[in-house]
Amino acid sequence: MASITPIFELGEHTLPVDASLHATNRKRLCDALKACQGLPSGAIVLLQGGEQTSRYCSDYEPVFRQESYFHWTFGVREADCFGALE
Repeated sequence: MASITPIFELGEHTLPVDASLHATNRKRLCDALKACQGLPSGAIVLLQGGEQTSRYCSDYEPVFRQESYFHWTFGVREADCFGALE
């Protein structure tokens, strides 16, 4: 049986990106941080993604765009998320 690889894409006629890219990005980030002098052992990185907003006291929500660094790291497009790395 063939395995199914998760992908990220923004719709028809867009380039599909293998979800393992985000795991690779996280590893690269962790490796770069571990190479930093003075980083305490057991340190973690906590990242906050973009927040969904509304206009004043209405039910209007502008189109949400995820923070690019957060999407690069975790592949998440949803609002109001946090991510942690060891």
